[in-house]
Amino acid sequence: NRRLDVAIVGAPNAGKSQLLNALTNSQVAAVSRKRHTTRNDILGTRTVDDTQLVFVDTPGYLRSKSARKERLVRDLTAAAGAEIDTADYTLLVIDSAKRIDEALKEAFVLLMLRAVNSKGT
Repeated sequence: NRRLDVAIVGAPNAGKSQLLNALTNSQVAAVSRKRHTTRNDILGTRTVDDTQLVFVDTPGYLRSKSARKERLVRDLTAAAGAEIDTADYTLLVIDSAKRIDEALKEAFVLLMLRAVNSKGT
């Protein structure tokens, strides 16, 4: 038997929780149009043959400046980053219907660089 940890990261309201629910074929994560519905990591699992996939739905990734601007109690950047560092794989979820401004592009690049430098891929 084998276990693979998969971090699901991305901007707020990108569909990370909905993806987790679809991947696990269950309703483990709340889905809402409201931003920052996910405040803590949510785990979901799926077993395929002899491999257990452990998905971690992280809060929407925000740069520190954005987190302060939105008055979030904790820095969501740290939450996503910590999961990226320990995951075997990282899924970056991008909402194709939303405009990607320069700040969001920068955040995506930082996420990808962190994933490349993590233990996983």
